[in-house]
Amino acid sequence: MKLIASDYDGTLNYHGISERVREAIDRWRAAGNLFGIVTGRGIYNIKSAILHDKIAVDFFVANNGAVVANADGHPRDVVWGPACTKQICSFLLDSGCDFACVNDLEKDAFFCSDQQKETRHADDPHFSPLSAMPEALPFTQISTVCASESEAASISQAVNRCFADRLTAFQNGICIDIVPAGVDKAAGLCRLRSFYGIDADAICTVGDNNNDLAMLKAFRSYAVHNATDTVKSAVNTVVYDISELIEKEWTP
Repeated sequence: MKLIASDYDGTLNYHGISERVREAIDRWRAAGNLFGIVTGRGIYNIKSAILHDKIAVDFFVANNGAVVANADGHPRDVVWGPACTKQICSFLLDSGCDFACVNDLEKDAFFCSDQQKETRHADDPHFSPLSAMPEALPFTQISTVCASESEAASISQAVNRCFADRLTAFQNGICIDIVPAGVDKAAGLCRLRSFYGIDADAICTVGDNNNDLAMLKAFRSYAVHNATDTVKSAVNTVVYDISELIEKEWTP
């Protein structure tokens, strides 16, 4: 038995999912192998996306490794963040981010500055003012979106510098995902591996962006054709899509 751990956005789903990829995944799983998603998305969000895509998977590793879940999306292992939710959200807003999104397994809660709530988001019920946030709101991941990749890189570096003992920030294009220290996609896969009792050399990973690097460096690795140059230089093999990866990994 082999296991493929795939990123979702930009990797499995790149302007949609082709029938060629769908058929390859079905063939892979029918042969007794495992296929699952390792993503920065929250578990509720990615489960909904996969149901919409009508893709069958065997597992999820969500929130960049903070949540390990069964095929039905039920969490098997969760790493919760430290009690500094309001502090880090305030840091993001003070750094120029428009909002901070707090994920707690079931939903996303969006917070903005009190001034932004009164002006830009006054009529939007999805946004709450930062002053209304409890000090220790539980979270598995805090996310935001920046105006540019350079801004996202700068703020990510600042978070990693100022909160190094408690948090880790991953830049993914213009997005930033912040998780508890010690959490990444590789760590999440290692926890998943213990549930299946599968050897590390039976696992291969595939991704396209910087938040995939930890798992790509920890296991046998592939990058899809649209991956960043940094990711392509870090992997064993570059493929066009998941179906080509499966062709290379296939053992009759």
